[in-house]
Amino acid sequence: MSNIQTVLQIAIGFILLWVLFYFGVRPYREDAIRHRLFELRDELFLFAINGGISFDSPAYSILRGRINALIRFAHTITLSRILIFGWVRDSINEYTGKQQHRWAEGLKCLPEPSRVTVEDISNRVQLATFRHLLWGNPFTVVIYAAAFLSGTEKEEELKRARDWKIALIEEQASVAQSSERDQELQPA
Repeated sequence: MSNIQTVLQIAIGFILLWVLFYFGVRPYREDAIRHRLFELRDELFLFAINGGISFDSPAYSILRGRINALIRFAHTITLSRILIFGWVRDSINEYTGKQQHRWAEGLKCLPEPSRVTVEDISNRVQLATFRHLLWGNPFTVVIYAAAFLSGTEKEEELKRARDWKIALIEEQASVAQSSERDQELQPA
């Protein structure tokens, strides 16, 4: 076999792998993260139905809004976006700071058992988003496999998610959703 044939076969192989990833794996991953987020939103809703938290509670509203925004914009949750958000963080800090403050105040108003449950659901939302980010990029899969699979516990993984500022993705999804809602409400 000549060198040209070998190069062409390798190129075709890479193109087929890309097509498989782009049209097979990527849509599956988007559906999987949405499914997980729907489950967590349902869990929060059932917790409220059973009297664990009021539907009018700021913590409930904020968490449900974050989950809804992540569901809607799951196709935009990528490693490159988290890196860009990290670089332009200063321009979005005002809104993010306000949201984080509202979230903390909403949690303070809850009784202890409800606060623990709502925080647990919030943590699982962050973990689901973090895992979605990690497993969506071949480079991070290798890093994750090397660094974390040697006995990573949930707390350590949650710490990594917070280090990566996964909350920024949640806030950006909320910002995008609210800005679209504001545009829809403006008269034409």
